[in-house]
Amino acid sequence: MRLTVVLLFVSLMQVSAAGHAQKVSLSASDAPLKTILNKLSNQTGYDFVYTEQLMKTAGPISINVKNASLSEVLELIFKRQPLTYVVDTKTVILKAKEKSFIDNLIQRLQDIDLRGNVLDEDGRPIPGATIKVKGKSKNTISGLNGEFVLNNVEEGDIIQVSYLGYEPLEVKASGSLNRITLKAATSKLDEVQIQAYGTTSKRLSTSNISTVKAEDLERQPVANPLLALMGRVPGLQISQSNGSPNSGITVRVQGQNSILNGNDPFYVVDGVPYPSQLLETGLNGGNLGTSGRTPGNPLSFINPADIESIDILKDADATAIYGSRAANGAILITTKKGKSGDMKIDLSLQAGFSAFTNWFDKLNTGQYLEMRREALKNTNTSPTAANAYDILDLYGYDNSRNVDWQEEVLSKNSNFANHQLRISGGNNNTQYVIGGGYINQGSFLPGNFKNTKGTGHFNINSTSNNRKFQIQFGGSYMNDSNTLPSSTNFVAAIVPALSPNAPALYNEDGSLNFAVDALGLSTYLYGNNPMASLEAININKTRNLITHADLSYQILPGFQIKANLGYTSLSSDELVTTPLSSYQPYVRPFVTRSTQFANNATNSWIVEPQLSYGLTKEWGELNFLLGASAQNNQSDGQRITASGYVSDELLQTINGATTLEGSGTVATTYKYSAIFGRASYNYKNKYLLNYTIRRDGTSRFSPDYRFHNFQAIGAGWVFTEESFFKQHLPWLSFGKLNASYGTTGSDQIGDNLFFATYGASARTYQSIPGLSLNRIATPDLHWEETSKLNFGLKTGFFKDRVLFEVNYAINRSSDQLVAYLVPFYASGFGTVSSNFPAVVKNTSWEFALNTTNVRSQGLSWTSSFNLTIPKNTLVSFPDLARSSYASRLVIGESVNITKQFHFLGVDPATGQYVYSDSNGNPTMNPNSATDYVSVDLNPKFYGGFQNTFTYKSLSFDFLFQFMNKKAKNEYFTTTLAGSVANNQPDFVTNRWRNPGDIAERMLYTTSSSVSFNNSFLYNDAGFTSASYIKLRNASLSWKVPEAWTKKVLLRSASVFVLGQNLLTISDYYGRDPEFNSNTSYPASRTVTFGARLGI
Repeated sequence: MRLTVVLLFVSLMQVSAAGHAQKVSLSASDAPLKTILNKLSNQTGYDFVYTEQLMKTAGPISINVKNASLSEVLELIFKRQPLTYVVDTKTVILKAKEKSFIDNLIQRLQDIDLRGNVLDEDGRPIPGATIKVKGKSKNTISGLNGEFVLNNVEEGDIIQVSYLGYEPLEVKASGSLNRITLKAATSKLDEVQIQAYGTTSKRLSTSNISTVKAEDLERQPVANPLLALMGRVPGLQISQSNGSPNSGITVRVQGQNSILNGNDPFYVVDGVPYPSQLLETGLNGGNLGTSGRTPGNPLSFINPADIESIDILKDADATAIYGSRAANGAILITTKKGKSGDMKIDLSLQAGFSAFTNWFDKLNTGQYLEMRREALKNTNTSPTAANAYDILDLYGYDNSRNVDWQEEVLSKNSNFANHQLRISGGNNNTQYVIGGGYINQGSFLPGNFKNTKGTGHFNINSTSNNRKFQIQFGGSYMNDSNTLPSSTNFVAAIVPALSPNAPALYNEDGSLNFAVDALGLSTYLYGNNPMASLEAININKTRNLITHADLSYQILPGFQIKANLGYTSLSSDELVTTPLSSYQPYVRPFVTRSTQFANNATNSWIVEPQLSYGLTKEWGELNFLLGASAQNNQSDGQRITASGYVSDELLQTINGATTLEGSGTVATTYKYSAIFGRASYNYKNKYLLNYTIRRDGTSRFSPDYRFHNFQAIGAGWVFTEESFFKQHLPWLSFGKLNASYGTTGSDQIGDNLFFATYGASARTYQSIPGLSLNRIATPDLHWEETSKLNFGLKTGFFKDRVLFEVNYAINRSSDQLVAYLVPFYASGFGTVSSNFPAVVKNTSWEFALNTTNVRSQGLSWTSSFNLTIPKNTLVSFPDLARSSYASRLVIGESVNITKQFHFLGVDPATGQYVYSDSNGNPTMNPNSATDYVSVDLNPKFYGGFQNTFTYKSLSFDFLFQFMNKKAKNEYFTTTLAGSVANNQPDFVTNRWRNPGDIAERMLYTTSSSVSFNNSFLYNDAGFTSASYIKLRNASLSWKVPEAWTKKVLLRSASVFVLGQNLLTISDYYGRDPEFNSNTSYPASRTVTFGARLGI
C-alpha cells in the first residue's frame, strides 16, 4: 500500500514537471493579458482562473518566444504586471501582487500630484468636469476655474475627463499635464438637453426628452417658433387653425388628456413660465380679441432668431418637478447667450414672397349654366329675374364671361422679410450678446394687410474672479403690429363660390360694384360684394417683454445656492372697425358705423430659490436639488364699443365717436406656490436613478383643495457598459433601457371659478340697485390628475453612426374638470364646473432614427426619421347618457370624435341622398339622436423625414412631414348644387339625371330645406382621408471661401435660399389637408433669399 502511494505521488510530480516543461511558442505586441492567456491555454491545456477586476489592472503584453517552457513564459508575462500566479495541477490561479514595504516606498516616491485645468475649445474653464483614474477609484471634479488636483497618481496612469455636452477624453498622467481641452460633443447622445432646473443628455437621461437646435430653426422662414417644430419631434403634434399671420396654433404632447379644459403644454422661456393662451376674459367666446377670429398663440411674439434650443419634455420623470403645470408636457425655450472672445457682429438679411398654395377646380361658365337650368327644371321652377338673374344676363351677369375668381382675387404674392443683427463677445469673466430684428409678413388679400414685428434681445453672463459667484441677466422684447380684415375667412370662403359669369367686383373707377337688382339689393352671393368685407379691418398691436435673472454662489465645493427671478408682460391693444362701406348701399341707411376697442395685459413675476449639492465618489455620482417657487399672475382687460361716427375715416380713433358703451371688463389674479426636490444617482454611467417630488398650491381651488403632491421616479440601465456587451457586441456602441412613472396635475380651469360671483341687477329695492348671482360656488373643485408611465430604449450602432430610439407611453387622466349639467330649478344655472370621475387614456409609440450615412473628407450626409402612433380613448364616463356630453362622446372611443349620419349614397330611383338609420335601414330623414356613426379626427400616425447634405462649402437640407388622418372635405361643405349665383366644385357633374342612374352626386336642385341641408352637411362621407406628405421646408446655402471674405474685411459670409410649404402630396379634396376647414385663410408657400455676414 505504501509503495502504491509513493508510486502515485511520483507519477503526479512527473506529470506536473512534464506540463511545466511543455514547449510554448508565442508572439504578440501590446496584446491584452486575456488574449495571451487564451493562447497559452490552447497550446498547453492549462486553465487560467482570474476575475475581470484583475484584468482591468493588467497592462498590455509584448512577447516573442519559441519553444520555451510554460514556467519561463509565465515569468516573462508577469514580470512587470501587478499580478502573480499559483500553479495547481493543470490550473493557473491569478491574484494581485502584494507589495513589500520597499515596493510601497518606491511607489510612493514615484507617485505624482496631478494638477491641471479643464477648458473648452474657446479657452473658457469648465467647472464640474469629472476627472478620474481609469481602472481605479481615484476621482475628483474640476473647480469653478476648471482647476483640479489628483494626489498620488502613478506616472503613466490613464486619466479620463468628461463633462456633459463634450466628447470624453483620455490622457496619460505626467508631471507636465496642465491644460486639458474638451471638444464639443458630435454624437447626438452627448448633446446638452435642457431639463427642469438643470441639464442632461440622451446618454445619461432617464426621461423622454426631444431637442431641436437653432440650426434647424434658422432654416425655416417662419415667424412663430412652434411652426419650426412641425415634423421634427416624435410625440409632438402641431396644427394651425389657418394660414393667417399670428393665427391660432394647437399643440399636443402625447395626445389630449382633458375632455374640456386646457390641453396646452407648459411653456418656459429661460426658466420663466410663459402663457400658453392669450388672455381669457369670458368676452366674445373666451378671448379679449374681437371679430370672432381664432385666437392667436402667444409664441407668435417670440423671435425664432433669438432661440438657441427648444426641449420638449414628455414623460413624468421630466415633467413632475413642474407639478400641476406640466400634465400636458413642457416646452422649454432657451435663448442665445454670449461667448468669450473678440466682439462679433452677425447680420442676417432675407427677403422673399409667399403665394397661395392650392386652388379648387370649379365649374366653368358652360357647366355652371347647365347646372342652374337643370336645377330649375328638377324643381319645376320657371326662371325669373328674381331666381335666375345669373343665367338671364341680368344685373351685370354675362354668360360670355368665364372668370376663375380664385386666381382673380387671391393670386397676389405677398412679401416676406426677416432681418436680424446680433453683437456678441466677452472674456472669461463676462460674456454678452445683444441683438435686434425686423420681420414683415404681407397678405395675398387685396389691400394693405400685413404683420410687422420689431424685436430686441440681450443676455449678460458674469462670473467673479474666484468663479464662485455668477449672475446671468437677460431679456427679450417684441412689438407686433398685425393688420388684417376683421374676418379673414369670409373672402377666402366666398370668392371661390362666385359664379364664373358674375360681374366684375370693381367698377372702372376702382369703386366696389354691388351688382344691384331692380330693388337696389346686391345680387352677389350672400347679398354683398365679398370685397366689401375687406373694408372692415382688425388692427392688433401687441407688446411682449420677458426678463430673467439667475444668481448662483458656490458655498462649498459641490454645494451651491441659486435663485431664478423672472418677469413677463404681454399686452395688446385691438380694434375692429365696421364702416358703412362694408355694407351694400341698400342697407346703409339702416345701420351705423362702429368700432370695438379692446385692450388686455397679463403681467407675471416668479421667484425660485434653490439649493443644490453634488458628490462624486468611487461608488458613483449623487446630486440633490431643493427649491421653492412663488408666482403671481395679474390679468386685466376691457372692451368698449364706440359708435356715432360721422365718417369712416374716423373709425380708428375713439375720439371720433359720440356714443361709448362698455362691453365688459376682466381683472383676475392667479397665485401659485410650490416646493420641489430632486435626487439623482449615476453609477459609472451605467446605472441611473432619478426621483422628483413637488407640492403645489394654487389660488384656482378652494383652501380645502389648494395643495397637492406630485412625484415621479425614473431609472436607466446603460447595458453596453456591461463587459458582456463590450466583448460580444462590439458593433453596438450604445444601449440603454429606461423607464419612468409618476403623476402630474392640471389647474387649467380659469381663475376664481370655485367661489360665487355677483353682478349689478336691473331690479332695485327702495331705489337701491340689487345684486344678482352670476355664478354659483363650487368649493369642491380640485386637481385634474394625470399618471404617466413610459418605457424607452435607446441604441447606437457602429460608433453611434446609427442611433435608434423607441418610447412607449401610457397616460391616464382622471378627475376631469368639466362643465356638468345640473337641474336649472335646483341652482338657477344649467351647468356648473365640477370634477367628474371620467378617465381619458392616451398611448403613444414614438420612434426616432438618426443616421450618419456618409462622413468623409468634405462630404457628409445625415438623415433623421421620426414616427408617432398615438391612440386616445375615453375609458369611462359614469352616466354619460344623461350628461350634456352624450351628444359628442362615446365610451371606448376617442374624445376627439364627431357624430355624423352614415351616408349610403344616391337613391337610383329619386336621385336623393340616402342615409342609414340605427337599424341599418335606408332613410332620407335620419334622426340626429340615434342615427349616427363616430368619426375619429385624431391622426392614426404622424412624423417627419429630414436629410442634410454638406459638400465642402455647400449645404442642402430638406424635411418632409407626413400625417394620416381624416378631415372635413369639400364634397359636403358647400350648399346643394344648383342654387342661384353659387358655383360648385367640378365633381358635381357626376350627378343623377334619370331614374335608374348610378351616380356619386344627387340631382341638381334649388331646394333649401333645412332638414335636408342638415343631413347633407352632417354625414360621414364628408370626412375622408386628409392624409398628406408635405415638403415642409428646404434650404440651400453656400459658405463664401475665407480667402474671399478677408478681402472685404468680413469674418464669414454665406448666401442661402429657404422654402416653406413647398409641396403637398395628398388625395384630399379641399384647400389644405393640414387645416380642418376649407373656408379658412389658406396656407402659403414661402420662398426667401438671403445672406449671413459675420464681422
